[in-house]
Amino acid sequence: MVLAVYPADLPQYVEVQGFSGGLPDGFVETDFEQGPPRRDREGGGGEGEPITCVTWITRTQKGILVPFWRDTLQRGLLPFTWVHPFDRTAATLEFMKGGLKYTLRSGNLLRYTMLLRVLP
Repeated sequence: MVLAVYPADLPQYVEVQGFSGGLPDGFVETDFEQGPPRRDREGGGGEGEPITCVTWITRTQKGILVPFWRDTLQRGLLPFTWVHPFDRTAATLEFMKGGLKYTLRSGNLLRYTMLLRVLP
């Protein structure tokens, strides 16, 4: 399967302020009606590294990002290649649920927050 590539016409760097990451949990937790939750080791290849990053784009660039997410990635379902926002190495990423949000910051600039998972 050939992976989509993050568009070169979009910012290739994310803001330091607003970036966060973490290590994935190595277990699955099951709640019961009584007592503490049960924890089991996660099988398979494990989860990827969850990251949150912020980027600023123009209204013109929104016309690139939204079709990339909606059409190319099938509303964020498919993975894509880009550089890891922190260590700048090649990475395969995917959007997490609810992973693309924006707010208007000035006349032509939009602040996008992306919830991504770096795949192993």
